Amino acid sequence: MSEISASGFTGYFTIRLNNEPDLYAMAGRLAGLGYSVCQIRLSGATGYVIIPLEDGSFAKKNFADIYYQPRAFTVVSHEFGNFQLSAGELVRALRESGNIGVDYAELNVNYEKNFDLNLPKIEDWDIRGFNISKGRVEDRNYTLVSFTRINDANPRFLISIYYRGSYEEISKIVQSLRAEMESINSFIIKIFKEGKLLIRW
Repeated sequence: MSEISASGFTGYFTIRLNNEPDLYAMAGRLAGLGYSVCQIRLSGATGYVIIPLEDGSFAKKNFADIYYQPRAFTVVSHEFGNFQLSAGELVRALRESGNIGVDYAELNVNYEKNFDLNLPKIEDWDIRGFNISKGRVEDRNYTLVSFTRINDANPRFLISIYYRGSYEEISKIVQSLRAEMESINSFIIKIFKEGKLLIRW
């Protein structure tokens, strides 16, 4: 997928914890990995006061940001390579700082790609895309793929993929993300035959 870095890519990787992490240890470990980190001060009422970086992030390096919300860390990047790198470093920092009790993880990937496909038209309405999912919405393990045409001048589509599952499984998907995206692209094409949607409306 040679166009991946210049094709509207955005990745979000979130790790949700069962308990409040040791933010001092986490910030120290991320600093050791080369990140600029926020200031953390003790507070008698809440335990911690976080003074984030200028963009509101907990930590930042290259083209990736790490945000913290209660019991959750999220990596955000618009650059594919930095996203994979920072996601892996977030996992490493959590392990090495002694933060345990991971509940589950989420991954959301958005990117643009050309597909030579024609979506149906119903009267004056154009079908711009569709959603497909695996698993039940309320299940811990769930995948949702959204596929939307965003340009009429060329066959440009926005693909959004959302994964929810165990920390280990989602981490594996992040590590093999390029192959996973190619698999989703192939599946979208598989739904069509000679450019026409196989699904009957």
